[in-house]
Amino acid sequence: MTTTGTVEDVSLREGIGSEAVMGMVRRHIQTEVDWESIEKLGQIGWDEISYQSGHKDFVTIVSAGIDGRVQLTQVLKERLKDTVKDFLEMMTEDLKKMVESGGEDMYDGFINAAKEVFGKRTRIVVDRFQVAKQYRKGFDSLRIKELKRLKEELTFDSYAELKGAMWVLRNKKKDLSVENQALLKLLFGYSPFVARHSVKFVEGFNHKIKVIKRRCYGILNIGHLFQRLFLDISDREIYAL
Repeated sequence: MTTTGTVEDVSLREGIGSEAVMGMVRRHIQTEVDWESIEKLGQIGWDEISYQSGHKDFVTIVSAGIDGRVQLTQVLKERLKDTVKDFLEMMTEDLKKMVESGGEDMYDGFINAAKEVFGKRTRIVVDRFQVAKQYRKGFDSLRIKELKRLKEELTFDSYAELKGAMWVLRNKKKDLSVENQALLKLLFGYSPFVARHSVKFVEGFNHKIKVIKRRCYGILNIGHLFQRLFLDISDREIYAL
């Protein structure tokens, strides 16, 4: 069998009927995750995709990053908070405790579901592109607010070291002089924001999904979508069954 092409492609290539191909898929590839088979878990990712043309009929893809590899965990029919929460609650308690970070999509339903299931111990990570679209709108007001806060909290001499911060913030880091880069580092050192984390495996997985959708001309059955994604990311381990 192959991890590329449609069922019809495999049927023609191997000289067997399409029902025989689907029979092998049904026997060897599950349509949902088996949590008991997962021994460790570091990151959880979630994002929504349109599995039909025209940006309609969205489904939620839940995946995990394990030892540098992507593990598909579920394809949910909708993106409602309760739906996502119910699925995450199915994880074993040991796995829940292993999740260090999770995220990608900025949708409140995903974030609140994760917070309620994993609690404060798990970092919520949002795609930087989505964050950028939001922070550009209020960047100047935040800058003014933060510098006002620092003026009240810092000594006169310490605050004076931040002179010129407005112009530094408005330029790309690569275009800054050594002195201005030092100023930027000093300013960020006073920031209350947490350190940067990433769930970049989700974005790479999303690209793979888009390629599969184009290759298969759309997949209308969610169970088949799970099987197709599982087959595509399992390398050739499935053939050892």
